[in-house]
Amino acid sequence: TIQTEPSAAETAQTAKINLDLPAFLPDDYVPDSKQKLAHYRRISRMAEPAELDEFAAGLADRYGELPVEAVNLLGKTRLRVYASQLAMESVFIGDGYCKLDFGRDISYRLVQVSAVLEGVQGEKKVVSLQPLAIVLNPPDRSIALKSITEALATMASEPERYIEEASAETGKTPERTPGR
Repeated sequence: TIQTEPSAAETAQTAKINLDLPAFLPDDYVPDSKQKLAHYRRISRMAEPAELDEFAAGLADRYGELPVEAVNLLGKTRLRVYASQLAMESVFIGDGYCKLDFGRDISYRLVQVSAVLEGVQGEKKVVSLQPLAIVLNPPDRSIALKSITEALATMASEPERYIEEASAETGKTPERTPGR
């Protein structure tokens, strides 16, 4: 029997995202509950930003312009994709408060991570070095979602710049999704 190794997407930890914004497909946008459930299933399996772009275009073609709740849902999913590619544990975005919890078994380069987060408006504070945890105080949740996602996208595009070669404890680097 031929056995294949699971792909990086199958083995990578999925980051937990807590977004204090309405993020769903409204009934007046996708009225059929079976179709809506199928969309949610598809969204939950997405592991690449290009999949999200294609899916958003398909929604817009079928149902019209995306309402803010659907935009937030796709934004939350995009944030999960990038955070997972970076082996982060969780991201919380609330009103005036955000927290980024980086992976426990990964050593991140603080100077480089801090520099990329400079694009996020508001005060930033490192609350833990290992595991790395950063608190941000942005003026607005929607702005925070967009700017934190952009920062994580930058990091995911060049993880070697932001993540040490291997963790001292485990010798592991984060699993990357194919194509990244």
